[in-house]
Amino acid sequence: MNASEPIHGDDILAGFPRRLLSWCRWAATAPLCRTLLARSGELDQEALDASLAELVRRHPSLTGGSACAAPADTGVSTKPKQPVVPLTVHRLDRSSDDRRDQDLDRLLDTLSKAQFDLERGPLLRADVIRWGDGQSLLLLSAHAVAADADSMDVLAGELAERYAVLSGEARDDTGPHDHPRDLPTAIPAAVTLEPVDAVDSGAALTALPGPTDIPYDDPPVPDPTYTTSTIILRLSDEQTHALRAAAERASTTLQVLLRAAFAVLVHRWSRDADVIIGTAVRPGPPEGADPVGPYVDDAFVRVKLDGDPIMRELVEQLHRSTEAANTRDYAPFAAALQHLRGAGEEDAVWPFTVRAVHRIASGARQDESTFVPVLGGHEAGASPHPLNLETVEEIGGGLVGHLRYGTDRLRSDTAGRLATQLEVLLTSLPGRLHERISRLPLMSEPERQRVLQDWNRTAVTLPSDQTVTGLFAEQVRVRPDSTAVLFRAEAVTYRELDLRARAVARRLSDMGVRPGAFVGVHARRSIDAVAALLGVLMVGAAYVPLDPDYPAERLAFVMEDCGLDALLTQHDVVLPVHSTVPAVYLEDCRPVGGADDWWPPAGTCAPVSAAYVIYTSGSTGRPKGTVVPHQAVVRLVIGANYAILQPSEVILHQSSLSFDASVLELWGPLLNGATMAIAPHGDGSMQTTVEAIRRHQVTVALLISPQFHLLVDDRVADLRSVRQLLVGGDVVSAEHTRRAVTALPDTRISNVYGPTETTLFATHFPVTNPQDSAHTVPIGRPISNTECYILDKWGEPVPVGTTGEIYVGGLGVAHGYLRRPGLTAQRFVPDPFSGRSGSRLYRTGDLGMYLSDGSIEFFGRADEQVKVRGYRVELGEIETAVNQYAGVGRSCVLAVDEGHTKRLVAFFVPIGGADDALAPALRRHLTDILPAYMIPDQFISLPDLPRTANDKVDREALLHHVVMFDRPAWGKSVVTNPCTPTEAAVLGIWREALESTAKLNVTDKFFEAGGNSLRMFQLFWRLSEIYPGLLELAELFELNTVRSQAAVIDERTSGRVGSADSSQ
Repeated sequence: MNASEPIHGDDILAGFPRRLLSWCRWAATAPLCRTLLARSGELDQEALDASLAELVRRHPSLTGGSACAAPADTGVSTKPKQPVVPLTVHRLDRSSDDRRDQDLDRLLDTLSKAQFDLERGPLLRADVIRWGDGQSLLLLSAHAVAADADSMDVLAGELAERYAVLSGEARDDTGPHDHPRDLPTAIPAAVTLEPVDAVDSGAALTALPGPTDIPYDDPPVPDPTYTTSTIILRLSDEQTHALRAAAERASTTLQVLLRAAFAVLVHRWSRDADVIIGTAVRPGPPEGADPVGPYVDDAFVRVKLDGDPIMRELVEQLHRSTEAANTRDYAPFAAALQHLRGAGEEDAVWPFTVRAVHRIASGARQDESTFVPVLGGHEAGASPHPLNLETVEEIGGGLVGHLRYGTDRLRSDTAGRLATQLEVLLTSLPGRLHERISRLPLMSEPERQRVLQDWNRTAVTLPSDQTVTGLFAEQVRVRPDSTAVLFRAEAVTYRELDLRARAVARRLSDMGVRPGAFVGVHARRSIDAVAALLGVLMVGAAYVPLDPDYPAERLAFVMEDCGLDALLTQHDVVLPVHSTVPAVYLEDCRPVGGADDWWPPAGTCAPVSAAYVIYTSGSTGRPKGTVVPHQAVVRLVIGANYAILQPSEVILHQSSLSFDASVLELWGPLLNGATMAIAPHGDGSMQTTVEAIRRHQVTVALLISPQFHLLVDDRVADLRSVRQLLVGGDVVSAEHTRRAVTALPDTRISNVYGPTETTLFATHFPVTNPQDSAHTVPIGRPISNTECYILDKWGEPVPVGTTGEIYVGGLGVAHGYLRRPGLTAQRFVPDPFSGRSGSRLYRTGDLGMYLSDGSIEFFGRADEQVKVRGYRVELGEIETAVNQYAGVGRSCVLAVDEGHTKRLVAFFVPIGGADDALAPALRRHLTDILPAYMIPDQFISLPDLPRTANDKVDREALLHHVVMFDRPAWGKSVVTNPCTPTEAAVLGIWREALESTAKLNVTDKFFEAGGNSLRMFQLFWRLSEIYPGLLELAELFELNTVRSQAAVIDERTSGRVGSADSSQ
């Protein structure tokens, strides 16, 4: 091609423009480049129309036509007829002064959605905005396949010149040529990349990480629009000069410094330490070519931020990457995409989600033109990248940043926070290049104070005697004849409960139990058990709950680990085997006759004395005991802001004593003069709980999430007496919460959160409106006398909208783990924020994010700990137990999301090869050593565990095995189909209860098919609806197959028919 010939559309559309064009067709949208100009005085519209037409005539890329319309390159170029440039007038001169800027922002966002007819053209449009006082704004927008941002500066200069001539404001000094040679050409790119040799780059490119995992606000939409909105940042000349000077001190360019700052922002926001940032390179038009066109190509830079580097080191890393054009860190887009995404996919896929572009504005100064730039050439409109930053060095010396975000999945408040954080970071950067990136501020001082102090102002005054025994004694004194406990048909007053507790305390004292001792309470929920706990505390000891349903091996470990001084138990439970601890039966401690004259000695316990030790799952295979003091219990139930705990309330006690939910259920009523309603020990189902709620008209209840979901699904009417419903223990379903709020208008429902180590609750979120839980239910804000902080991995507070680890402080923090100083030091760390001497924070290991109102949204675990039916489970402890079985070589346990709950799946490699027959024996082995909630729901035998490139177990690959297995691994290869209509009906009910589409046998056992006690309760309810009165819940544990249940239903149905016939 002759250099003097104009270049038409087909010739321009190569590489990036053709790829972008293909994406535009695929996404049915248009990315733009545009510029905003200002003019004082009247606007000659005829001259403006003619000037715009002249731009299209001069620059063939703006005409559209066959170059853009043909999907395939035919090799034939045609010059379409020059169309008229659309020009629209908008009125903002009627807007009030205080709203005009906001109205302009909204209008610019609306105009960024402009579409173009690629076939008919033109690919340029104009919008005049009447501003008032004789001022007008002119927005020039071009399709990105026709002109890049630098080209828009060229067009702005040409337009100003031609308008001045055509309106009579200046003489026409240009010659008769299409491309005025005296106009500035495009600014050379700061980085020009040479092509990467495919052979040399392949290995490097395939080692690149995937796209940065952006913490989106909203889930993916089925039909994305790729629409963007823009937030504009402006740095003053002084601030920009300081950044340039800092770049010079670091021996780099402003572009590299800005890119490094953006990488830090993305890293701190996404927690990704290996970030891929897209960018653009522009070598400029070829010699003699039209200066207007899409002369850019995509590229990307890899930024490694692991190890918390010093900012200057990060800048140097980026500077080297920018200079080394053919390294693995920086590569042309087409070559990289082929390696990352496969050949043939370049048209529709980009391997990065964040993009940063820097350019230097070109054009006339304000005193040299009829139109002056307000916003120089910049990108707008649709984008395949959810987050874009374009920085432009203005002619006047300042810096403008365009933070463009995809509105399909990111919200305006999130983008606004990111813009503010970037501005804070850039403003502080010149003086902090020698600091580590974790220390660079993203928050202003007012925002930092808000997250650290304002949102943690939770202090309330507690009684001077902050002990459980002291506050209980006060209730006995104030209301001795009020009902303290209801259990079945029995009711005891505060005076009577005090007598029974002192009788237990006397027995313990006679046995030599002294303050600071540990006493095991091996009992089921009952009045005796409540008296036992009070009696232990009265002698200054701490109680250690021992659930009689736990395996003997686990109970033996707990008893040995804490070194029990005494054991309180009941006649109807089996004592732990080989126990040498002195035992007392609670039935034998009941007072006989009048008042007991034994009184607790003064000073037996203090607020910091241990009240109880609860054992939870341990990652090393050893359960760990959390030691909780009296003041932590008092902080939980006195002055509570998550519920009103007053004497008129009836508070449900339905949890095992070994489950920390019992702390609220026990001491919430007894330290506030209320009534405790005990649900009798049952079969693990909800039946006894529902019956206790109805029988005692419970007004306050704490349900774990799976219980809540189950009751909302099937028995929500049973909760109508409950005025205050607390839900926690695991993630709460937003759908069920909305339904509950609607079905229970007189009930206050709150989502509560907190680990055992912070005494049950740390935060609460009252749901007052169904829309409060539109997508997720936040865990809320701190409860009374509690502080919550969200910190990054370096211990720095994160801004609103950024994910970090939740740390909890305040009076609820436990002493630590019994006899585990190393683990205690690891999880209980010094508190640098409260200013209280000696205070500590508990590292929860949970991820959270501040919402704009200070509420916290929960994002799961940072490690392998999970919640199952409200219990905290370390998957490593289950794996240790599985590996102890003689026939197992290796194992891995996953918690698989299933609806609104989790299902434990154990993958194991038998010694000698895969063997499904081993699963039943392995289940029995685990039943002997682990609590029921830790027994996997499914066992899958594999010849080996899949591994990652780093030789770690590939957990993602294991999940595919869960999907592939349409039957539990222990099952038979031949399905036994239903033989009777009843069997067919019952099998359908099983599938509903198990939420399963698996091929179930009528001879499969319920628990081995993935059932648990809650699902059994659901099964019972649904069977009762269809076959009322034919089955008892307790029977289902023996009648645990479809066939056996159907047989009993048929037998009893026949019996009823026979009885009816004989009575007639």
